[in-house]
Order: sequence, then C-alpha cells, then structure tokens
Amino acid sequence: MYKVSSILVETHWEMENNTTDIEVLALQLKTRSPTVQVVEFSMLILIILITIVGNLAVLTILYKTPSLRTMASLFIASLAVSDLALPILCSSFSAAVLIFGYWPFGEFLCQFQSFGVLVLACASLQTMALTAVNRYFCIVRPMYYRQIFTARRTKLMITAVWILACTEPVPYLISGKRYKFHPGKFFCFQGKEISFESLLVYAYITFPMVIIFFCYFNVFWTLHQHQKVVVQKLNGGKAKAGGLKPSIEEIKATKTLFLTVVGFVAVWTPVTVVDFIDFANGHWILPRQVYVMYTFLGTASSTLNPFIYGMTNRNFRKEYKKLFRLGGQLSTSSPNTNGSKVHPLELAQNKRKYDKPQTQATTSEQG
Repeated sequence: MYKVSSILVETHWEMENNTTDIEVLALQLKTRSPTVQVVEFSMLILIILITIVGNLAVLTILYKTPSLRTMASLFIASLAVSDLALPILCSSFSAAVLIFGYWPFGEFLCQFQSFGVLVLACASLQTMALTAVNRYFCIVRPMYYRQIFTARRTKLMITAVWILACTEPVPYLISGKRYKFHPGKFFCFQGKEISFESLLVYAYITFPMVIIFFCYFNVFWTLHQHQKVVVQKLNGGKAKAGGLKPSIEEIKATKTLFLTVVGFVAVWTPVTVVDFIDFANGHWILPRQVYVMYTFLGTASSTLNPFIYGMTNRNFRKEYKKLFRLGGQLSTSSPNTNGSKVHPLELAQNKRKYDKPQTQATTSEQG
C-alpha cells in the first residue's frame, strides 16, 4: 500500500513539473529493471500460448467430432475464433513492446492493433448476447426455437454480429481522432478526451449486457420452475404439466454457455472500472502496475472458455484427452458412474424408461 501511494505521489510531482502523464508512463516502461522486463514478457507470452493452444484445440475438436456439432457449437466456434485472433493479431505487438520498451511499429500498425482489440472484444460480447437469445428461445419459447434458429439463419446471425462489431471503431476514426500508444497498457488505445465517439464503445458493451441479463434471468427462472415440477412428479405428487420439456443436453449446454458470460464479466469488469476512473480524472493517473494488470486481464479473458468447456462438458474432456494423449485409453463407462450429481430431469427420463411395460419385449421375442 505504501509503495502504491509513493508511486502516485511521484506521478503527481512529475506531472506538476510539466511532465505529462503519458511521458511518466513512457519513462517507467523504458527504465524497467531487467527482472521486471523478463517477468512481464514471460507472463504475457504464457497467456498468449495458453490462448492459442486452448482455442485451437476447441476448433479442432469441433471440426473432428460430429457429435459435438450442435447449434451451440456454432456460438462456441465464433467465440474461439475471436479469442484466437486476439493474441495473434493484437497481443503479439504488446509482447514486442515489453522487449523494446517503446512502440516500434509505426502509426498504421498502432491503428490496426487498437481497431482489432475493439472489434474482437465487441464480437465476443455480442456473440454471447446472441447465444443468450438462442438459449432464451430454446428454453423459454421452445415453440419458436426451430423456426428462428435454423443452421443457416444462425450462421447469418453470427456473421451479422461480426459485421456489427467491425463498425464500433469507425465513428472514432471518421471523426478525425486517432488511437495513441499507451505506455502503461503497452498497446494502442483511444485518447483520454471524452467525446461521443470515445464513449460509443460503452454503448456496444451496455446493450449486449442488458440482453444477456434479461435472457439468462428468464432462462434460469424457467428451468427452476420446471425442476420443481419434475421433483414433485418423482415424489408421487400431482403437478401441472407445462409445455417446456428441455433435454438434459440443452440444460447442460445452457449452463456452459452462461459460464462463458460469467468469466467474461469477471475479467472485464476491473478493466472497465480502470477506464472509467481515467475518463473521470481526465488523466492517466493510476500506477503503471494497474495498467499492466489491465492488459494482462484483457488478454487472459481469451484463455477462459477452453477451460470452461473442459470442466463442464464430459465430451469435451474426453476429446481433450484424446487430442493431447492424456490418460491413455479412455473407458466407455455408463453415465453417472463417476459420482456426478444426477439432474432431476435425468431421473425422470430414466424412470419413464424403466417403468415401461415388459410386454413389448415379450411380444418382440414371440415375433
């Protein structure tokens, strides 16, 4: 705490002596100790490698595993593409900056990097919003689901999301403004001046988040109500049957896709708070360590989804093991022998299956 306070005091002192905040951060970037340089570069490279390997694995598994090519897999593939593009097209420049101690790539690549970061971040969030709408119709309005979300229409919707994401930086650039290298964040970013164009990015964030909240609130409320009905039936009670009959696979897919949103929000919330603090002050007033954390968090957000799929989806875990040759030959054990909790809907489905009269089997044998 004392160290952070001393950095803030030093920064204010330098700014009061006609040294701008950007110059202070540039000096701190250039004069880092060799140990700090190695640690920062190694951490960023590690995040980049994990991101590339994880998302390439996801795309490879979806391509090679027909059983995983569901409607939800289209959204998973879209998220994997955006997460894969971020380190390759954008974070690689930042890794080089940590070596050189300054931006060596010129004006055009500075604009390219910032354009790419904004487009890919918006594409990820808007894909999650479209995914939430998909889950809403699948669980809450199933009578319209197959009419709206055909494979062709879903692909067109995902394409439209990417086109919309590409429009986010356009007003800022058309207005004559240019992205500038931020030595604290060690990547190119919009200036600190508050304007309609600079605040537009937050409209691209807020609107999808409202859609996501509305859809998943209704989805989980509906699932909760349905689970209560199923439990009453299993206990021998009488419950009014509704029209909703989601499958176990759809419920699990919904929870998995929701966790991608939770991970995204958890990582990007501190990033957004830092931006608001800077805009409110009109200066890049925070310590360099905060900005370093800012960039690491934003980059690390692309590493989360492959882990989420592996933790929540048994088929993905199996394919990960095959792909990375882990665990040797996999057994084909029956469901629920691994101690996992059984969903009430699955109990109901099993109960209906085993409660069928045996006369059908007898008749077939006699035939």
